[in-house]
Amino acid sequence: MLSALPRARRAAPRRRGARGRLRDAERQLPDLIDAVLAGVLAGDGLARAVLRAANLSEEPLCTALAEARRRLGLNVPLPASLAALPPTPSFALLRGALVLVHETGGEARWPLRSLAWSLRAREELAADFRSLSAGARAQARVIAAMPPALLGVGLLTDPGGTWAVLASPAGLAVVAAGGGLDLVGFAVMRHLVQRAG
Repeated sequence: MLSALPRARRAAPRRRGARGRLRDAERQLPDLIDAVLAGVLAGDGLARAVLRAANLSEEPLCTALAEARRRLGLNVPLPASLAALPPTPSFALLRGALVLVHETGGEARWPLRSLAWSLRAREELAADFRSLSAGARAQARVIAAMPPALLGVGLLTDPGGTWAVLASPAGLAVVAAGGGLDLVGFAVMRHLVQRAG
């Protein structure tokens, strides 16, 4: 019966830090849900199917599920075990769907398949956004590099004129204001791209 459970084989990108590992674990949730559903359809109870699927999960999801797996292994009720899942929206959706199926005793197929589909669609949308926003990220880097590059060009082509501008208070104020506004523009663009992603 264990062989009926699909194993998550999609390689998760490696990120640094706990937050990045948690995002990578969230990307593995649809495969976990598929494994839970396969276990339920093969005749396992919901709690047992969740435990088996969690035990088959790969890193970083395996680590994110560690406490829930431990609790399930000790026969702690499913809702209390799932309370140990990380506090992210994706894990909250998983917890809600599994608790709903557990408490109502209803059909697991529809809510779990719908959740897996929704999580996959959200990840595809995020990947599309990252792809589409690559130009904006590159533009933000170019904008941030422009003032030092132009200063370097000025020093190479007309060192006397450039030093004269930098030596006068008005010229220095204009250069500082332009550089400051450029950095503000870079920060705003970066914030918008990260917030939307």
